[in-house]
Amino acid sequence: MEILKSGISNLYTRPLYPHRGEEVFLRALADPSRVKWVRITVIDHDNLSRYGMSKLSNDGTYDVYEARILANDNELRYWFEGQLNDGSDFYLTKRGVSDFLCAWEDAFVLKVDLDVPSWTSSSICYQIFPDRFCNGDPSIGARRGDYEFDGHPITEMAWDDKPLQYLEGFCLDFYNGDLAGIASKVDYLKSLGVSAVYLNPIGCSRTTHRYDCIDYFHIDPKLGGDEGYIKMIRTLHEAGIRVITDISINHTGIDHPWFISAKDGGPEKDFYYSNGRGGFDCWFNVSTLPQLNYGSKSLRETVYENEDSVLQKFIREPFLQDGWRLDVATSVGNHGDEHMCHEIWRDVRRRIKAINRDAYIVGEDWDDSSRYLTGDQWDATMNYVGCSRPLRRWMGEKDRFFCDNNNRPGKTTAYTGRQLCEHLRRQLSALPGQMVYQQMNLIDSHDEPRLHCHSSIFDRNLYKGAVMMQFLLPGMPCIYYGDEIGIEGPMGTVENCRYPMVWDESRWDMDLHDLYVNLGKLRKEYSEAISEGQWEFGFCDDEVLEFRRVSEHQKVVLVMYRGEKRREINEIDVSGMQDYLTKEKPERLVLAPHSSRAFVSC
Repeated sequence: MEILKSGISNLYTRPLYPHRGEEVFLRALADPSRVKWVRITVIDHDNLSRYGMSKLSNDGTYDVYEARILANDNELRYWFEGQLNDGSDFYLTKRGVSDFLCAWEDAFVLKVDLDVPSWTSSSICYQIFPDRFCNGDPSIGARRGDYEFDGHPITEMAWDDKPLQYLEGFCLDFYNGDLAGIASKVDYLKSLGVSAVYLNPIGCSRTTHRYDCIDYFHIDPKLGGDEGYIKMIRTLHEAGIRVITDISINHTGIDHPWFISAKDGGPEKDFYYSNGRGGFDCWFNVSTLPQLNYGSKSLRETVYENEDSVLQKFIREPFLQDGWRLDVATSVGNHGDEHMCHEIWRDVRRRIKAINRDAYIVGEDWDDSSRYLTGDQWDATMNYVGCSRPLRRWMGEKDRFFCDNNNRPGKTTAYTGRQLCEHLRRQLSALPGQMVYQQMNLIDSHDEPRLHCHSSIFDRNLYKGAVMMQFLLPGMPCIYYGDEIGIEGPMGTVENCRYPMVWDESRWDMDLHDLYVNLGKLRKEYSEAISEGQWEFGFCDDEVLEFRRVSEHQKVVLVMYRGEKRREINEIDVSGMQDYLTKEKPERLVLAPHSSRAFVSC
């Protein structure tokens, strides 16, 4: 039993999203057999103020302490202090209980007047690579002979063909999935519990991935154009599904009219970075992706400042898109000695939130994104560092950034339960308290090999546990299309991450499909605990990790086990709880090799 515990969640913090001038109720739970008294220390305009906490009640296990604090700054930073019955002192920060004086960076951080979407924490997202999902309108699409790009022709693919490797197809191997196809699969999405879709880029472009934009202001006619997009959004909105769309404002394609003008010395020459040799700098030296220069006032106005700018246009009528996923978001505005990235995203956020405070802004970043997740830039990151990378390590996959080919990761020593706990705890603790509930939690993506296809390390039971953790971490789980049916996609290249969706149910992995469906139901039925309930780690050792989500009326406990033998775990109490998937109410917790179980309060 812990001496004292608290956090930023609907269990301990009311309101969870306070406004300036509002009174905030902050709670902590104390072991009644050891704790004599508790107080809270608040950092108030760089000064420390200490407030006593009232003992309200006992919840049957812990004494409940509460303090009322006025939110009079843009954030509340605080920790707890207390004394044990033996006279010794202790502190509680977001790092846990300690005997040591607190560092300010370890304080709990509650943002005030925070504009984040109200829907993400209770949602399930589904990522769609539009060309590979579903063809709903055979009359449109890319046709051989329409154009060449970078000296290469279009290839029209049959739906069951395997994607061409880069030196075979040059990202011009079109399956012609489209927006009408996405709209036609609303019932399928709803069957998974999906309430948001994330689309890879759909702007006018040459390639299948569409990161080489040639017109930001219009949707690619090969997908259905502007009208097709409006129609798709309306169809999804009617079904209660929001739409987040990918865009790269870091670079354009070489066929963009801006770049063609820039090469000719036209007015858009300042939109790009000169390389000093008569050409232009490109993102990561990819010759088809010249980088945009936000030192240009005209470019900033065109991309995000003006009401009819690119990033504002699609949030407004008639599109009413629900958010943006920002490609290579840490590169935007950064070039040589110029570092405008944070300035740009602060400005983008102000303008987008002025249109719709519920709009979702998620940046691509493979590493620690805490410097962008301070409440004034992004709402979220694609949570590679706090979800995908640790869960893949739990499976025994070597981290991609230690591999010569990051699309062919090797094997390594798998995380123990303690190591996975520490990795996840560090990432969750790095963010302001409310921001953890906004993160986009993924395992695979269009840039990340499908974990279930990594045959040298794949273990079905361990994988199921990883998916269960993905769905129970604070934030919004994001399913990469086809993961729920075990779609093919061998290791080796990014092209292999992008196989076409399989609609023949006889080819589905129904065991995985049923798991995803049931986890969707779990998130809905236990939304109070899973959406914004407290997250906490319990018993951990080399083989076991216990992770809990707790609210006032609900509790969910995930136990992940990587041991090789059947094991009874007496350190974890699931008495009075039910295994959500099997409906068993065990008297003792027994786990089969490599298995995971999710228990819920009855």
